Amino acid sequence: MRRVPDRKPEFFIAQNKSYKEILIITGRNIMPLHTPSAWTFWLSVALVIIAIIARFGHIPAIEAYASWIGVAGYIVLVIGCTVKTT
Repeated sequence: MRRVPDRKPEFFIAQNKSYKEILIITGRNIMPLHTPSAWTFWLSVALVIIAIIARFGHIPAIEAYASWIGVAGYIVLVIGCTVKTT
């Protein structure tokens, strides 16, 4: 096995690996996740529950948009996990 000089590991890894593999090997996170605030979490839960009730409870006013309401709830949760809140 060839001995590698004492330098940053990214320099030697970058020669044969992709950027994502470098981040995994060096332990750096590509997208740091945070705990969503309480109101963000409950808003996403409420949107998903409204979507389920609209779909299976047959609420005619919003039944056509039930899947989009569920997607909106998921997007709210994703934004809450990726954006750091106080």
